[in-house]
Amino acid sequence: MNTRIINIVLVICFLAVLTSCATIIDGRKQTITFQSSPTNAIIRIDGNEIGKTPLTIELYKKESQMLTFEKRGHQLVTMNMDTKINPAFWGNILIGGVIGSTTDVSTGAIYEYSPGQYVVTLDPKMSSGLKGDILQTKKNQARLFLFRNYKNLEIDLSQNSGDYLNAMLVALNIPEANKEIVVQEIKTIMFNQNDPAEFVNITLKKFFNT
Repeated sequence: MNTRIINIVLVICFLAVLTSCATIIDGRKQTITFQSSPTNAIIRIDGNEIGKTPLTIELYKKESQMLTFEKRGHQLVTMNMDTKINPAFWGNILIGGVIGSTTDVSTGAIYEYSPGQYVVTLDPKMSSGLKGDILQTKKNQARLFLFRNYKNLEIDLSQNSGDYLNAMLVALNIPEANKEIVVQEIKTIMFNQNDPAEFVNITLKKFFNT
């Protein structure tokens, strides 16, 4: 009887070892590489600085972490550190059932960062002068489009659809969610004005805030 009990205990211990296979094989940490162009960008995970690019480091496996790259004079880059289920986790379920899967969840071995390398390009911040130049260029392009296609826009607006209408919304930088409202506003402007030049001026003033 004692021998049988001992054998049962040994089997349970053996299964316990097998059921933590993802933790043993892959561990609680994963080696991750961070790179940026230009280099020397500050890397933060959930707001905590971990170093500067280029950087290769071992991180504890977690899900739903926020990664940011920050460099003076450049726009901030933010992204989620995506994870996937470690394939060894499914082996745990087959071999050890609930006990093994619980072990992996508690240690973090259930997760695996995917990808294991993050490479970003940091865009320079635009000066207010440059932003103004870009805005003025877009405004001039929109003015030219409205003048040249006034008659076609009049037809499309009366039908609430058409290629010229869609192109006008793009020229005015109208978000998709606001298109229906904007179309009604522009229809009102057009049909209250007999002068194409006045229509163009009012429209640009309204949607470019100038």
